[in-house]
Amino acid sequence: MLLICLLTAVYTRAGSQTTVTCHLNKKIGSAVFLYRVANGEAQSLGFKWLDDKNSCTFSFEAEKEGIYYLRKAGAHSSFFNYCMYLKPGDDKSVQVYVTDKSIDFDSCQIVNPKKETGYLQEWTSLLNNICKLGSARTKREDFFPAYEAFVRKGEALKKASAGADAYFNRLFTAKIDADIQFVKAGAFFFFTERMNGDRDTDAKHQLFYSSLLTEKLNDAGLLASEHGLQIVNYILGYRQSAQSTGTLQWWAVPFAQKMNQIGSEKIKGAYAASYLKTVTSYEKFKTDIEPYKELLTKTGYDEVYEIKEDELTVFAKGAAGYNFSLPDTRNKAVTLAGLRGKMVVIDMWAMWCASCLEEKPFYEKLAEEYKDRKDIVFLGVSVDGAAKKEPWKVFVAHKGYKTMELLSEPTGDLMSYYKIGGIPRYLVFDKEGTVITVDAPRPSTPGLKKLIDQTLSNTAN
Repeated sequence: MLLICLLTAVYTRAGSQTTVTCHLNKKIGSAVFLYRVANGEAQSLGFKWLDDKNSCTFSFEAEKEGIYYLRKAGAHSSFFNYCMYLKPGDDKSVQVYVTDKSIDFDSCQIVNPKKETGYLQEWTSLLNNICKLGSARTKREDFFPAYEAFVRKGEALKKASAGADAYFNRLFTAKIDADIQFVKAGAFFFFTERMNGDRDTDAKHQLFYSSLLTEKLNDAGLLASEHGLQIVNYILGYRQSAQSTGTLQWWAVPFAQKMNQIGSEKIKGAYAASYLKTVTSYEKFKTDIEPYKELLTKTGYDEVYEIKEDELTVFAKGAAGYNFSLPDTRNKAVTLAGLRGKMVVIDMWAMWCASCLEEKPFYEKLAEEYKDRKDIVFLGVSVDGAAKKEPWKVFVAHKGYKTMELLSEPTGDLMSYYKIGGIPRYLVFDKEGTVITVDAPRPSTPGLKKLIDQTLSNTAN
């Protein structure tokens, strides 16, 4: 009996192993990403490079059936074009077509797709079309009748899918309802990524958006959509906009104020867990997240909370800095310990990072202001990796960077130790090698210089 139980457990786990194999018509210079919709977001399952046969395979454990999206690396957008519905144990093959100039894939044809995938793909196309229209500022009058037609098509699709898998039907219905709300809320901001962009302030349109003021955000069905948490931000942003006469400073609204406007504990938990990903200082963790520890535990995010707390402990102000060892342009190793006695400012960047390169001149100018001081050093740490060592050296020389430039692997040393998920990123350590912050303001703002002057003043001998 024990053997039977063990074998059953093994085969049950094996049955949940799910694979998606993509076959491309040609070699491309970028990777393939796979996303899974969970907790109101499209969560990346990582990327794969193509092999010699222009193919790649994703293999992962799937606990339950769900919605997945494929995307070409570099196709940055809130919207996904190619979807599929997968169940645990599925083994799917996808034929992908792309050209050298394609921003995303030109088409994805799933071999023997489930009928649920067909419903999803039809809805995805409808959603993307209405969002595209809603983002056009000059076609606002065309948007409103198109929105009404979009809602009717959504209701018709819910009825058409009623005979599908029962779990899918509940999920699909919730997603359609959420996406309909997403379109209304997002249209006010023309679907911009930031809340400080343009807004639809035309007085005759306000009745259309008015229901957003009374939305209680208590239907956890919002989380069935990859836009679920965007819906929350758009609705709360609309309310903030209604109270603001000037520029909407959405980023400045306290996190607790946003949380207090959400009625569902499940949505609150997902919203807090998502926000937690952006918290990079222990101090902010204590003020913004710790008050919601019980809620995160209750809604199943206790492990996320604990992992983040452990991570940020080493990020806390006053913690010993990670003693990295990285080569400079002459292949000489530079360590944090070797810079003891100097305040250390670090710019994490890469040659491919447009935002990093935009900030570089400001960083260089800032370093120039302190060139006569012997107690501070400015470093640049490229995460292009050893494989790009020679192009990196040429790039640095061509740009004429005066700061000391070091080279790191994309996931090595500082990036992995401080869990840096995006660049540019600026780190500051005092003369003793302890953390001042591992998420300093950008040099294009006054904040970094102010922080440097304050730190130098506090450590003056």
